[in-house]
Amino acid sequence: MAERVGIVIEKLDSNRVLVKLFERSGCSDCALASLCSLGKAEGETVEALGTDLAPGDKVKVTEGEGKLILFAFLLFIVPLMFFVLGYVIFKNFINGELFPVLLGFGLMIIYFLILGLFEKRVKNNFLIPRAYKIH
Repeated sequence: MAERVGIVIEKLDSNRVLVKLFERSGCSDCALASLCSLGKAEGETVEALGTDLAPGDKVKVTEGEGKLILFAFLLFIVPLMFFVLGYVIFKNFINGELFPVLLGFGLMIIYFLILGLFEKRVKNNFLIPRAYKIH
């Protein structure tokens, strides 16, 4: 689990805060650093979910690797599966290679459009880290 320590600088709404991050450790060794919102440099801010937090609170900001891996799966593997599935299904009905490939890409594009409709929910569930007050 990726963890960073920071301080709440602003309360955005009832369950979201803006946190200024302190030192980072281990981010350079992590393969998922490019997807992780905690991979930012020291002093940068990150939006986090957390209740009962106020400006000035010292917090631990966490982001589970499992959620990042699941997000990467939804973003890279599932579209590839849609493409292959579309190609295999349409190859049985259409002779030639061009149209099954194009229809496979079409299914992949439809998947990305559906994923785009749920972008906010996906980001909230997978990409926004959680902040917990430390004493």
